[in-house]
Amino acid sequence: MIQKIRKLIRTHTILPGLLRNLIFLFKSDPTQCGEHEFLAKIFPIGQKTYIELGAYHPVYFSNSIYFRRKGWAGISYDPNSDFIILWRIFRRGDKFVNSAVTPQKQKTGNSLFFFMERGVDGTSSLVETHAAGHSKKFGIKYRSEYVVSISIGEILDNFFKETSHPPDLLLMDVEGMDNALLQSMCSFRDVSKLPKWIFMEVLDGKFEEAILISSEKYELVGSVGPNILLSLISR
Repeated sequence: MIQKIRKLIRTHTILPGLLRNLIFLFKSDPTQCGEHEFLAKIFPIGQKTYIELGAYHPVYFSNSIYFRRKGWAGISYDPNSDFIILWRIFRRGDKFVNSAVTPQKQKTGNSLFFFMERGVDGTSSLVETHAAGHSKKFGIKYRSEYVVSISIGEILDNFFKETSHPPDLLLMDVEGMDNALLQSMCSFRDVSKLPKWIFMEVLDGKFEEAILISSEKYELVGSVGPNILLSLISR
């Protein structure tokens, strides 16, 4: 009986999601590597804006919840539909879009996504080699499924149309797709829609690659854990 209950908890995403978010709801820093402490030193309290790609949970390991608690407004994207109800419960006043984010616009508006089958596992990715690597390392199976997707260019265009200004900050944790999205943004000729700051996870030690890709438009401010903070170079 106990084994059946444990199996249910492992395989059903909503129940462990509720438990994880409830546990982390009252933590001053619910992030994975102390990101909130790092960000608090740089970004003061104030009403600014953000876009979050690869939002994951509304509280558990969330980077954006720090900014919401400080009065910022933003919009978060994640392709995992299991998170929709969790966002409605824990951050119902926030904008959450159930969509993957791609470097380029897809003709069909859909992209193949690789979901890890360990419930709410955070290593699901648009990059199959990334999912396969985690599958081999941790013994977790993964499945492929087409999901709704939107390009980073469309996201920035839509944000600018709605607000008449670019986001102050872009938060990015998209499991292996980070540098591809960064490269896409840095190829834009019109910098008026680019975020002023980018806080992104860089996997597999590709820090130098990320810095090189962004060097013409962004400069490195600092890092914490696997994350780097970039600032738009003033022209």
